Amino acid sequence: MRAAIFVSLAVAIALVGYFYMESGQPGGSKRSGISVSDEKITLEGVHLIQKKDNVRELELVAESAAIAIDESYTDLKKFTVVSYSEKSGKLTMNAENGKMINATKDVTASGGVLFRQESGAALITDNVNWSNSAREIRTEDEVRVFGGNFILTGKGMVVHLDEEKVEVLSNINATFYEDEKK
Repeated sequence: MRAAIFVSLAVAIALVGYFYMESGQPGGSKRSGISVSDEKITLEGVHLIQKKDNVRELELVAESAAIAIDESYTDLKKFTVVSYSEKSGKLTMNAENGKMINATKDVTASGGVLFRQESGAALITDNVNWSNSAREIRTEDEVRVFGGNFILTGKGMVVHLDEEKVEVLSNINATFYEDEKK
């Protein structure tokens, strides 16, 4: 659930798209999983890895990524983003569709959105919106959160990343289980 995931994705995809646009590839042609139209540059079978100081920070696998010719947005289809962090561990997000507004780095993901933490906690919902400037993730849809000894359901959720705070907005139902390891 990191903005850096999507910011890095946009930069990497835009650079690859720009390279192919500038290489003189004719509009509408297709070569090696890349197609160019008057509106978009589409990359098929995307697998990007971002490293800093030779340490993996981010990995993206997508069936396809389409960058608008004017670079205003990037569309993703059937994608998985994995964020690696020493502090919070590995975080994985899967979704059917995603769209990033490149100028603001705001992102919308939809279609069976699943967040999983290395600890085993998971969040499932239908749609999420990431506001880069507010540094929050928001959904108005039904949410299901699973942890080691609880299940929480509700409608609507706001995650304030900087404050590490999660709010379920309505219809909250929580079930806690006894720790079986005691």
